Amino acid sequence: MAQCCSRSNFLDREAVAVVAGVHMSRGRRRTFGRAVDLVVILIFALVGVGHLAVARNAVSANNEGTIPPPIGRGPAYGAPPSGLLARYFANPDAVRRELITAGREGGGRWPAPALLLLADAYLRDAKIGAARRVFAQVLAQTSDLEPVGWANFGLGWTAMVRGDFREARARYEPVAAGTWAPDVAAVMLGLVDAAEGRTARAVATLEHMAGAPETAYPLRGMTRLAAAYAYYWGGDFAQAVVAFDDAASAQPFGSLVDDALYGRAWSLLRVGERSAAIDALRVVAADKSAGINPPRIPFSLLNLEMRSMLRAGMTRYRRVPVGQPREVLMALLDGDGSALAAAALARLGEETASPAAAPRDDRVAAADVENASEMSPSRDGVNGQEDSRQRVPYLHSRTSTAGLATTFPWLALVGAAALLALAVWWAASRRNRQRHARVPQ
Repeated sequence: MAQCCSRSNFLDREAVAVVAGVHMSRGRRRTFGRAVDLVVILIFALVGVGHLAVARNAVSANNEGTIPPPIGRGPAYGAPPSGLLARYFANPDAVRRELITAGREGGGRWPAPALLLLADAYLRDAKIGAARRVFAQVLAQTSDLEPVGWANFGLGWTAMVRGDFREARARYEPVAAGTWAPDVAAVMLGLVDAAEGRTARAVATLEHMAGAPETAYPLRGMTRLAAAYAYYWGGDFAQAVVAFDDAASAQPFGSLVDDALYGRAWSLLRVGERSAAIDALRVVAADKSAGINPPRIPFSLLNLEMRSMLRAGMTRYRRVPVGQPREVLMALLDGDGSALAAAALARLGEETASPAAAPRDDRVAAADVENASEMSPSRDGVNGQEDSRQRVPYLHSRTSTAGLATTFPWLALVGAAALLALAVWWAASRRNRQRHARVPQ
């Protein structure tokens, strides 16, 4: 009997010890779980705060028109690997990645001419932000006329691509007032005026440049075409027809003639002369075989919207040899008018050739013209005079600086909020699982 009681007491003591151990283990698990919760929430919070800081800096920099800090300041010494710049001059598209890699390793110590080629490589690689940082580094490093002119020119062009025409004007004005490529800078200022809705000022600048005796012959053709685009972006499609025709007639064998003829044809469509527009589009698209499907081109580019043209020019720049500022302007204006015409005919439901067999779909054409009209400002008044009321610039409905500047920062804000919500959900789910856990009896 005593042995049984002794054994029972021993078992009771063991059970109590087990239960106490379970409670102690549960308490330790709770403490450990709370610590893990705090660590995870802290990590997610830090990542979220980092996203918020990046977003705030990006919004502030873009809205104020500032440039991110350059790669490095200080004395310029050191050089790229031997022969790299010469090979880049010979074939920039093939060597751009190699130059970018070398620039990441030691570009902060290169002289200004090498930095300009590094920025050029970034542009050809579609890294606009990195190119702008290198251009800013050139401005901080030297005051020589040509490198400063190149840097301002690059910053102005990239500002136009981003839709920041205020900064573009600030970059082009000192170049136009200087002695390094002032003619090209004046043309770019005319395009900036056209983008901001100052049609009369833009046309006056561009037509003066086209008729000036000191303007080089190739630049005259570009300037006449730019003036025609200024009329088009200003909503004066009837005058744009005349201006595009003049640009095509001035240099009938130049590389811009197909772009001028396409602009004329599309302007005819915009003024309601569909039959004449279709005939003109067929002439431009004549060198495109009827058996080949027309290229797929977005309507914004068919409609000659400046934002799409700037992006297409940036894409074409990859194939342009390293040269002078005129080559940059040529990359912007020299598209493929024949391809545009073929794509426009396909969108309008027309055949590239044989007008008698060409099907007509007036509903498609009417919809396209209606959409195009919504994208451009209206022109009121008599004899082509602009309305005295303040007009909204042509590009602002689609390429406002605020809209472009806040697109990616807002994504960062959404990502930060999602990270914080995920941290709270994770902690709550852990606490809920611990609350429902039962201790063994």
